Amino acid sequence: MLCALCFVVLIIKRGEPIIASSVGNAGTAAILAVGGSKPTVTVDDNGRFGVQKVMKCNLTCDHRIVYGAGAAEFMLELKSVIENPEQLTF
Repeated sequence: MLCALCFVVLIIKRGEPIIASSVGNAGTAAILAVGGSKPTVTVDDNGRFGVQKVMKCNLTCDHRIVYGAGAAEFMLELKSVIENPEQLTF
């Protein structure tokens, strides 16, 4: 259960690169690094170019503590919440 373990969140300044790290403090289950969004050229499903805000996130997990599939599900849920924040309303 991830919520019962140590979880670190790093917020990176806009424009700063996110560097993946495999080193954490003993007992740290996961480290989530969140970068700022910036306009980026993208291609949609129909092959059209456009500009959208893109934000980089990096999740580093100790796989002795966190199951990788669960971490991937967490990142998909985080993506969904960031893209659709209205789902957080009660």
